[in-house]
Amino acid sequence: MQEAVRGGARLLCGGTGRARYWNPPSSQHQARHESKLPGDFAPGVTVEPYTDFNDALRQINSSAYGLQAGIFTPMQLMFQAFDELEVGGLLAADVPSFRIDHMPYGGVKDSGLGREGLRYASKK
Repeated sequence: MQEAVRGGARLLCGGTGRARYWNPPSSQHQARHESKLPGDFAPGVTVEPYTDFNDALRQINSSAYGLQAGIFTPMQLMFQAFDELEVGGLLAADVPSFRIDHMPYGGVKDSGLGREGLRYASKK
């Protein structure tokens, strides 16, 4: 986190130091995409402004991770994000406050160990 702050990120909350085995949740603004913070630090969120939606989608897809993404944008752009983002789940105008166990879930790329849920638990 200190690397990102030295590189120009602004700490919005959290970042009070490392507890014994975990990092307190934090939020940063404008962390450089090439720093470790946007992809290798958890639990945390980075807030990055953009001017071109397509560039924002490419930047998200350039990550080695793809557990979940959330988007708050007009419906047409939500559908584009749903088609193009390489993530295990996309939340549209919502937050991850519940889980439905009978629905498949999981990550892609270096996130998670594949898909989970009843459909994926049975042998065919």
